[in-house]
Amino acid sequence: MFPLSVRSARHRFCSAIAALLWWTSLQCVSGAQGTNAQDAAAVGAGGSRTGGAGGNLTSAGGSDGTGLGTGLAGARGGGAGTGGSVTGAAGSGATGIGASGGSAGIGSPAGAGGTGAAGYGGLGGTGPAGHGGVGGAGTAGYGGVGGTGAAGYGGVGGTGAMSGSKSWYPQDIVFTSKSNKANPYMDVTDFNVTFTGPGGVKLTLPGFYTGGQIWKVRFSPTSAGTFTYLTSSTQDPSLNGLTGTVPPGTANPNGHGAVRIDPALPHHYLYDDGTRYFQMGYEIDWLGLMDFGDATITKAKTLIDMVAANGFSEVNLELYGNDTSWKPGTTSAYDFGPPTQFPWGGSNAAPDNTKMNEAFWQNYDRVIAYLFEKGLNAHIFCKFVRTYGGNELVGWPTKNSPEENMYLTYLTARYQAYSNVFWDLIKESYEEPDQVYIASRLNLIKSTDAYQRLRTLHDSDGGQSQYSPNYYDVASHKGTVDFYTDQQTNQYAAAKAAWNKRAMPYLNAEVTLYQVGNDGTYAYKGNPKEAVFTTNMEVLMAGGYFTYYYSLQAWDVVRWNETPNGIAWYKNLSTFMKTTSWYNLAANDALIGGGAIGTHCLANPGKEYIVYKSGGGNVTLNVAGAGVPLAAKWFDLYTGAQSTLPDQDNGSHTFTNPSADPAFLYLSPH
Repeated sequence: MFPLSVRSARHRFCSAIAALLWWTSLQCVSGAQGTNAQDAAAVGAGGSRTGGAGGNLTSAGGSDGTGLGTGLAGARGGGAGTGGSVTGAAGSGATGIGASGGSAGIGSPAGAGGTGAAGYGGLGGTGPAGHGGVGGAGTAGYGGVGGTGAAGYGGVGGTGAMSGSKSWYPQDIVFTSKSNKANPYMDVTDFNVTFTGPGGVKLTLPGFYTGGQIWKVRFSPTSAGTFTYLTSSTQDPSLNGLTGTVPPGTANPNGHGAVRIDPALPHHYLYDDGTRYFQMGYEIDWLGLMDFGDATITKAKTLIDMVAANGFSEVNLELYGNDTSWKPGTTSAYDFGPPTQFPWGGSNAAPDNTKMNEAFWQNYDRVIAYLFEKGLNAHIFCKFVRTYGGNELVGWPTKNSPEENMYLTYLTARYQAYSNVFWDLIKESYEEPDQVYIASRLNLIKSTDAYQRLRTLHDSDGGQSQYSPNYYDVASHKGTVDFYTDQQTNQYAAAKAAWNKRAMPYLNAEVTLYQVGNDGTYAYKGNPKEAVFTTNMEVLMAGGYFTYYYSLQAWDVVRWNETPNGIAWYKNLSTFMKTTSWYNLAANDALIGGGAIGTHCLANPGKEYIVYKSGGGNVTLNVAGAGVPLAAKWFDLYTGAQSTLPDQDNGSHTFTNPSADPAFLYLSPH
């Protein structure tokens, strides 16, 4: 059972010494000369890196003399990059997306110029592209989505060392329309802004309307350096042909850039900077629906801080949910269904899907921004489908209607600049039998998203096989989804079958066990924390990833100031896994005599082994192909305690878990 319904500034940095402030709370105008009697203001960040003197950016008024803005003095580097603490000479590689020619690279750690291509490579570009590639000897980084260069998200990164941030705070660029449209949400659908950056990188982003005469485009740079922009619109001439400059971006120290599929190991992920992404989700559907009227989003921040502190990498949240059948109405101070704000005009009972409610979206902005700040991914359910068990309680736009097109375009336009976003089109998508419709909606998001954030579809077969074939297995749907999101009770078998069938990551986002509250109560149903942990481990040991549910935080009842008992176990798990090469391992229970629930093996035979025991007892592991003896230890997942064992050579070895707790037996090279 799941909810019967689901619906659902400016950041700036006013210091060139990287004082991080909310873009939603402070305003600093630095802009470029307006055109067509229009002044365009860019909200940006003053960054700081070693190099030449900072530029003094001052905006000029439009031709009608309006809107003079004081520029932001940003300290930004000249041609030389930075190598560790040493100023590096200019690199010889090209910068930018798909660029083939050459502004300066960033120095290698030794201070010498990198010879690899630098920059965030190749959205459709034809150059050698690369995100970073600093200090490398060849084309480097993760270049080009769709690019034809040697590197890219469509290719393999080069050999150079990564340097510099790949995670940049979004910036809002604000435009004032001179036109008087009856309903700008529906009457102006072609307002776009094309950004050009270092090395000729180009990104075209849709703008979004925020009320009055104000339009915005939310932009995050793909590399260090200055970007210029040019607007276009045939439906609103006053928004057409405007030009300006965006100040250099400011890096998020907790971010690694966007998550991408590893082209060499497609069951796993990589961040833009090459860091491995260990996907471990935490379901808080109402996270963006609790803090209306509180600009500090106290409740959401408290929860996000707890989730981040315990090793989770993403939060699953709905764009909108109205109520649940098991807790209808507002049953306590912790029950946030129905929410007090609605995404569209009107109300949930009488929606006006032709307009948006800016108060709702500003609150959601703050939540996504804080997740970004903390380095957590936002797995956004764009829509919820439920056709059984009661009335559909959300006033969603009609399928395939202009209003639905506007909604999905608006959502994508507003949040694609955040590198921490995943798009999950429909939660409970097995309740939507029209796969042509699903594909068209995913393709709409794909065509709107200049950054190509990862897309997925929750539970296309529901584990109940209502609809066949599975959406993921239809050839014409290839490219609409990037990783498989499931809901399965047969956790190990389902994850292993998905691994064998599809070359993409597998996420069991609902293992159908929900941890009972600390006080023994629950919202929908509650399971012991030990059983929930053991079940989640079944997914992991088959090569998949999982999402954790705490019953008193997952849906509309959200005890936002409660820390679930046993949550530190997940921190221990995450910390341990990141010390391993889990992405090189595959499920191989044959090495432990066949395995069973609670006893499994991940292995790269002869090199690395992770054997899981859910409790005390023995396990026999067959080691073969090891060129040298392997270091061995037990790791207690409840306490984090480690027990070192003698080195292990080839052969069959029996090991005894030193405690009754779930634990890993780990063998790896010294």
